[in-house]
Amino acid sequence: TMTVSGAGAQAYNMHIYDFPTGRAIEINSVLSQLAMTASGGASGDTPEVAIGTAAATSAAATITTPAEENVLAGATQALTGIASERPDVPHVASIQDQTSLYLNAATTWTSGDTITASGKIVVSWTDLGPLL
Repeated sequence: TMTVSGAGAQAYNMHIYDFPTGRAIEINSVLSQLAMTASGGASGDTPEVAIGTAAATSAAATITTPAEENVLAGATQALTGIASERPDVPHVASIQDQTSLYLNAATTWTSGDTITASGKIVVSWTDLGPLL
């Protein structure tokens, strides 16, 4: 879950995966089938949702840095509980010692709320070996 602290432009994140440390990783593809819901006042909001190797935390209504969406680019997602399928994206990224993946969401929120994500994210990756 993500806890939206109040109304206004803000990015939030949810940690979803850890890669092995000290490794070079090639992300081959990613497929996302997520349903996101809001428990209260933010249910009509439509945040930009992305997957990246950096956690989105800025006071902005959109994903602001490339690393916040370097695995799956941002796209608008309704918080209605209906699954939104994002197509399989081939050869996404090569990363060096980035150990975590984050589900990031940003918008101008109408109120504080708890956002829940359910479904699946499939990331196909290759361990290219230790960092040199």
